[in-house]
Amino acid sequence: MLNEKRREELNELLVDHRETLCAYWGEGVRSGLHKGYVIGAIGSTICFVTVYGIIKLVSRHKSRKES
Repeated sequence: MLNEKRREELNELLVDHRETLCAYWGEGVRSGLHKGYVIGAIGSTICFVTVYGIIKLVSRHKSRKES
């Protein structure tokens, strides 16, 4: 939590090092988004393969049952 002393420190840093802090924050956001997309893509692929496999197993089971 920010108290008054920390707010003053942050304001001083922003005055003196605004560009550096903004670049650092922007890099962190881009990195987080990239990792989020990668994890999301992997998770989606795993879910897709699992559901596809279940559908195939169920259809195979139904076709054997009908025969």
